[in-house]
Amino acid sequence: MDAEEALRLVENLIRKSGKPPLSDLQRILFKGSWQGKGYKEIHQDCNHVTREHLMRNVGPGLWKLLSTVLSDELGETVEIRKDYLQGVIERLRDRPSPPSLPDAPPPPWPDFPQPPSQNRLQDWGLAPDTTLFQGRTQELAELQQWVEVDGCRLITLYGMAGIGKTALSVRLAEQLRDQFEVVIWRSLDVSRLGHAPPLLSTLLTDWIVLIAGQSPPQPDLPTLLSYLRDNRCLLVLDGFEAVFQQGSLSGNYLNAYQGYGELLRQISDAYHASCIVLTSREKPREVEAREGEGEYAPVRSRKLRGVGEAEAQAMFATKGSFSGSEQDWSLLNRQYDGNPAFLQQIATTIANICGRDITRFLALQPNKPMFVGDIRTLMAQQLGRLSEPERILMETLAQTQIPVTLEDLQQQLTTQHLARDRVLEVLLSLARRSLLETTMAPYRLHSIMVNYVNEMER
Repeated sequence: MDAEEALRLVENLIRKSGKPPLSDLQRILFKGSWQGKGYKEIHQDCNHVTREHLMRNVGPGLWKLLSTVLSDELGETVEIRKDYLQGVIERLRDRPSPPSLPDAPPPPWPDFPQPPSQNRLQDWGLAPDTTLFQGRTQELAELQQWVEVDGCRLITLYGMAGIGKTALSVRLAEQLRDQFEVVIWRSLDVSRLGHAPPLLSTLLTDWIVLIAGQSPPQPDLPTLLSYLRDNRCLLVLDGFEAVFQQGSLSGNYLNAYQGYGELLRQISDAYHASCIVLTSREKPREVEAREGEGEYAPVRSRKLRGVGEAEAQAMFATKGSFSGSEQDWSLLNRQYDGNPAFLQQIATTIANICGRDITRFLALQPNKPMFVGDIRTLMAQQLGRLSEPERILMETLAQTQIPVTLEDLQQQLTTQHLARDRVLEVLLSLARRSLLETTMAPYRLHSIMVNYVNEMER
């Protein structure tokens, strides 16, 4: 049995089991391992990813999947490893074939077309330049595995304003582009577009024209899904919060934009070989209802948090050389919650008014962050989206300044005309907006949010 025959046998068993089909990287790794190649040699056939990713992410996922499928097929526990592959599969091949069952149901996973070695279209729209992109190594590796190995259909990157969602989506698409026939990056962000976000029909027409190479007779969701099945596409939609209402609990769409909710539902629920990546300050309710954490979950989300001290220092280094003790660097990063946009603004401020001396800057306002330039703008934008109940709860959490339980909040907020049974709903909305430091009791705000809300109250 050669590598191609073994791969066909394994893929038939995977299809029969109802699990997602193998990715290109998994196929390359399987065939190379069957032929006795080491990771170094196999990596030459897929050098668009790192050898470390191949060894730490693709390999373990593949061997775990094969162990599960082959154990179920053989009726005994087997553990597949890179160097223990041929014997189990050849034993499976040589066993007597069971009688076929009449009227067998079709396999749950369709036979998707194999992507070409190179894509045929890349349209980056208003995507920002990521030449100076720093860090996020762990996040990129995880997201890359979700797409290449786990076959995710919809991924949402959500987090506070300035946390780096847009830049991460661009860098992710750049790393994955050779795995797709079509790569399209679009933004709904009003500040980036200079006008209101497009209606869904306009967006669908744009996508379908680029994928198909011609104007569609009917630019609707069924047409888009048919193209996503026939073509392997990576579609990035940045700034999704632009289609949500302000002044109400999170997840309510603006009038005329409700179709975006149906887009998420159908993209999530339909089988296709493509991947859609969203970035948003608010997690959509459709994503929340469908996401999972298992290795075969097709819908997943990733909350972006602040960067570490080493990454913060690397960001500062792009603006020159700064002086400060180890404690100064640590304090500075904590004060701004590792938010990349905030740190870039602070780096500019320190360079311009403090001679690149971090110690001197921290002494200007000890133990509290300074809200200058874009930081104040982004914070105001984030809080400007809140409903009145959310504002009340935020102010209560900011004044308390210590983690509190749900029961404590219910007791405190009854005096502020917020019914006890609404507190949980409001907390959930704040969690979708990434404004809570913890999403389980006891609850608290990000430290920079506490300082900002309290400053606004003065």
